[in-house]
Parts: sequence; structure tokens; C-alpha cells
Amino acid sequence: MPSPATLLVVLPLLAALAHVVWTDLGQRRIANRTVAVVLALLPVQLALRGLPDPWWSGPLAGGLVLAVGLVAWRAGVFGGGDVKLAAALASLVGLGGLLEFLLVTTLAGGVVALATLLAARWAPIVALLAARFLPVPLAVRLGETGLADPAGRPASVPYGLALAAGGLWWAFALLGRS
Repeated sequence: MPSPATLLVVLPLLAALAHVVWTDLGQRRIANRTVAVVLALLPVQLALRGLPDPWWSGPLAGGLVLAVGLVAWRAGVFGGGDVKLAAALASLVGLGGLLEFLLVTTLAGGVVALATLLAARWAPIVALLAARFLPVPLAVRLGETGLADPAGRPASVPYGLALAAGGLWWAFALLGRS
């Protein structure tokens, strides 16, 4: 059974990540308030759980990811919300788990990118499969967007989904250790 302290970190994180998936799929936006919720979990985690790493490990990991992410944002590779969320999640993960988080996120990003490319090509088939196999609200959301960029920009990848996968990986690892 997970400790109550762990649940006070993981449950709000899961809610925030669910919101990220929902809004990134539908609008290609990650709300600043959602990023703020994730970032606010760092002091909660430090106060209730403690970390095996020094206290500054989280902020340093977040700062490193933010610095690299800003370069990627300026190059047009990532969106600003993706960069902010990645930095907030890296702050929670800390230096000790950063490599694993980035690996899981990158692998999930490849899957999301492939799904986005295939969905753009086969949008009617994807909408039909979504309607058949997914819960109605999610199927409607996918059907509305066809996984295309709702702002009408050139093809973009909802990378918040990959970041959510990395965050989920970390959250489940945290639950396993508690």
C-alpha cells in the first residue's frame, strides 16, 4: 500500500497529467496553471517524502531541461508549454531519475509522432477505430481533431502526451518504492 505522503504527490500529478493529455490533444496547448500544479508538487514532495538526492537535485534537473528546452523552442522544435512541463516534471524527478524520465519520454514521443503522422494520413480510419474502441469523450475528442493541429499550423506532435507518459512512469516508480 502506498504511503499517504506518496499519494499526496502522485494523485495531483496524475490529475494534472490527465489534463495535459486532454488539452494537448484537443487544442495543442498546455495550460500554465497545469504546469504550476506540477511544479508546486516539488515542495510537497520535499516536505512529505524527502528525496534520496540532495534538495537542489530537482531544481537543477528542471533548470537543465528548461535551458535545453528553450533552445529547442527557439528552433521551433518544441512548443513553449511542452518545454515548461518538461522542466516542471524534471524538477520532480531530480537528477537521479532524469535520464530514465527523458528516455521514457523520448520513446513515447516517437510513438506519438508516428501515431500523429499515421492519423493525418488515415484520419477517417482513426476516427472510426477511436469511436469503436475508446471511451466516448476521448473518441469524440480524437474525432474532432483527427489528431491534426487545431490551430491549422503545419503538422505538429502533441508532445504533452509523451511528457505525460514520462511523468506516469516516474509516478508508478514512486508508488512502487513507497
